[in-house]
Amino acid sequence: MNDIPNPPMPPNPPPMPNPPSMQPVTPPSIFQIWMNALTKPNQRTYAEIGSSPKASTTTAFLWIFLASLVQFFFSFLVGNPAQNQIMRQFGGQNIPTPALGNRLVTLVCGAPIAAVVAVVFFAIFIGVMHLIARAFGGRATFDQLAYTIAAITVPVGLISAVLSLLGAIPFVGLCFGLLSVLLGIYAFVLEVMAVMGVHQIGAGGAIVSVVALPLIAGICVACAVVVAFAALGPTIGNVFSSINQSLQSVP
Repeated sequence: MNDIPNPPMPPNPPPMPNPPSMQPVTPPSIFQIWMNALTKPNQRTYAEIGSSPKASTTTAFLWIFLASLVQFFFSFLVGNPAQNQIMRQFGGQNIPTPALGNRLVTLVCGAPIAAVVAVVFFAIFIGVMHLIARAFGGRATFDQLAYTIAAITVPVGLISAVLSLLGAIPFVGLCFGLLSVLLGIYAFVLEVMAVMGVHQIGAGGAIVSVVALPLIAGICVACAVVVAFAALGPTIGNVFSSINQSLQSVP
């Protein structure tokens, strides 16, 4: 009998890949969100921030409130020394420093009021921005936009507060003032990118959304100044006429 050949053995199966890790993804911290908002200026970053499950108006308002408290504290520290420096530059006398008790009352009572006012203005600013962005075809919610813009304005505000404190240093304060101006320009660019990323609209609509309310406020202030000068024009003219006559009467 002929030997029956053994059938070929199947090749060894490839090793099974390691199962994917089932560890939960840790959500970014508040400071990481702020850092991303400032150091990763692109539409994708702001779209991810706005789509976060944490994105809510409550969180945004809380950030603005706490940041405003810090800014008020820094401005409280800088206010009187800066005023004295200006007075000395113009040959005036120092402004007397209020008593410690009065300063503490101003700080304790004034800081929360200033923070609430800041939250109200922020809500109005975001509301106008949101309506205009929606008019340009935006698709985000008010919560998403408020959360994303707060992630930009809050750290920028805190940095500005530190720069204002450093700006009170003699001789080098001008340099920190210039940095504050550059920081404001950078914040404007970030806000435009944020509106583009969250609402998914073009640059033109985003720019209009960001500048609309400040532009309207500036026009209203300019009109108010013109009306005030028009109303006080005769009075101011009489004052200057009296001064001119008094100078001419002096031998």
